[in-house]
Amino acid sequence: MNAWTVWSGWQGYKLRNTLGVVAALVIGGAGVGFAAPADENVGSGRISAGEYKARRDAVARQLDDGILLLHARSWFAGYDQVFVHAFQQNPGFYYLTGLESTVGAILVLDGGSQESWLFVPPDLSGMAGQLSKPRVDTGPETEMTLKIDHVVDWGDFVGFVDRRASENKDLVLYTDRAYIETPESTPPGVMGVDDPYRLWREALARRWPELRHESAAEVLTQIRLIKSSAEVEINRDVARVSAAALLAGLQAIGPGKRQREAEAEIVAQCIRSGGEGPSFWPWVMSGPNATEPMEAFADYRYLDRLMKNGELVRVDLGCDVDFYKGDVGRTVPVSGKFDQGQREAWNLLVVAFKGGLSVMRDGVSTAEIGKAASQAVARHRSDVSTELGRKAKQLLLGAVSDQTFGDADHVVWHIHGSGLEPGEGRPLVLRAGMVIEFEPMFELDGQGYYLEDMILITETGHEVLTRGFPYTAAEIEAAMAHQQ
Repeated sequence: MNAWTVWSGWQGYKLRNTLGVVAALVIGGAGVGFAAPADENVGSGRISAGEYKARRDAVARQLDDGILLLHARSWFAGYDQVFVHAFQQNPGFYYLTGLESTVGAILVLDGGSQESWLFVPPDLSGMAGQLSKPRVDTGPETEMTLKIDHVVDWGDFVGFVDRRASENKDLVLYTDRAYIETPESTPPGVMGVDDPYRLWREALARRWPELRHESAAEVLTQIRLIKSSAEVEINRDVARVSAAALLAGLQAIGPGKRQREAEAEIVAQCIRSGGEGPSFWPWVMSGPNATEPMEAFADYRYLDRLMKNGELVRVDLGCDVDFYKGDVGRTVPVSGKFDQGQREAWNLLVVAFKGGLSVMRDGVSTAEIGKAASQAVARHRSDVSTELGRKAKQLLLGAVSDQTFGDADHVVWHIHGSGLEPGEGRPLVLRAGMVIEFEPMFELDGQGYYLEDMILITETGHEVLTRGFPYTAAEIEAAMAHQQ
């Protein structure tokens, strides 16, 4: 399995088509969900307490046979904090509470009573105990501010679950699931230790082995795919900042420069343009690195190398704004000029991309998008005069499915959500209010070709949020004309 196939698994899980669930969540204008009443916003974000409550209510209605238990991030100032630009709350917990800095708390949504509970630790140890942001006070004032029914000491947590279990012997305990499942960190027969989501599930299963333990990840993912009007506006800012960072990165690419130099310029531009930092450390992968980018995850130097004339560079990045993450990219030539074969191959990918884009709207399946992309390549009449161009056209005219077209070992076709994570679920059918990432890519003759935009789906069509990006080879060359 090469990196192109691995990347497909990394971006998210293929979900069942639970369109009824999604449709039930769409409340308000233009197909965008959670039209919450005006309220004081939670934390420093732009989303109201009323909207968070609407989200919790929607989830609780779907889980009426049990209770959902979501854990806030349970560690603070740990060793891993050195490697991120800011404290990152667990996404599921944040999505349903807006509590950006809370440590250790447990959100419980009781499907039976349709009540919400927040169990918070009375004391925090170490450095966290000296700070105010990680703390949440119990009692009516916090309940009113957060619109959570009960905010209590977490010493009551076990007794609460015991009572619910005694009342309902068929009670289901639901937990979240990591969107990126990690490989086992221990030999067979020894519990894995690298995944806090898994450890939380295991802790609950050991305490209440007689109860059913299920994942609510699919319900949470489907709800998160549909963005509210407030989320759409945040994503517009994410796209704007990410677009500026991409253009800055293109300017920093050139022969003899390190990949790291361009990556550093991208991160700096994320911050200069109003973001908090990068969604993930940017990928500026040149030459052979562009065909095996996943190797960067296991490389201390992040595959850093000097870029060389004649090579292509895969630029994949996103910026972090108000907890929402971007994910965009292009393939560009190190020299600032494509050779003729590269030009033909890249422009064919642009044709396929725009063909798929042309049919995007509410109700369209990802399989239809792949078919439209392939048909656009088939209709393309421009001369393909090079061997590389002919090979690229053959690849792009291959068999189409909802995930890949052409040879799956060389061509990957991705459509995935974007939000509090840069890879946030993979819809089978597009719905108004989704913000998706559209990213076809292929590998040919040791070169990687990759294109990605952020797109808002509407009832009548779509809106490309990442405005101002170059597409064709000529447009990319113009954008790179003033390399630093």
